[in-house]
Amino acid sequence: SATANFQASELGGTLTVSIAPSFASRWLLKRLGKFRALYPTIAIEPEIASNLLDFGRSHIDVAIRHGSGAWPGLNAEKLFDETLWMVGSPQVANTILAQDGTIDFAKAVLLTASVRTGELKIWLDESGSGGPEGREVIHYPTQALALDGAVSGLGVALADYRIVEDEIREGRLVQVTDQTVQTGRGYYLVWPKGQALDAKSHAFMTWLAEEISRHANGHS
Repeated sequence: SATANFQASELGGTLTVSIAPSFASRWLLKRLGKFRALYPTIAIEPEIASNLLDFGRSHIDVAIRHGSGAWPGLNAEKLFDETLWMVGSPQVANTILAQDGTIDFAKAVLLTASVRTGELKIWLDESGSGGPEGREVIHYPTQALALDGAVSGLGVALADYRIVEDEIREGRLVQVTDQTVQTGRGYYLVWPKGQALDAKSHAFMTWLAEEISRHANGHS
């Protein structure tokens, strides 16, 4: 009985999670109800931010960040490797496809986050379309806003399929080409080195891994 009471108290309270914007708005927040159903005594308090944290000066328990996973002073548990798709609204996709099924980039407005413009060069180089120079590129503060623009029909954008799976399933976005790009980056759960995860954080990490694995089926 004492052990059960202790475990219950360890899994109670608030867990403050700092989350990268696109992962928050397009994947995690809409699924937190599932976590709540499994762990009704844990209240997830999300904070949206993309900058690296100084955990010593913040009240954040854990964070989800996009990058290489090599951050000084932080443990990084990989959630998934990033695989980029080019996506756009069905209407935009129809206007930029050539007869041979390739993208006519001369007709494509490219939407990207200001901090992720290097992904466009990687994509264009691998597609044999040359660099982004001379093309119409619209820069947004975050990838989430660039994807909002894609849904609205303003152009095409790059995103990992997990970030846009709901929009694709609902028909608001389509994959405009079968080509994919591995960036060598991914999404990670991070926390300070030398600090063990408490029971709440460990439960959250385990649930995240299971949920991501479940939604990855059929998209490998």
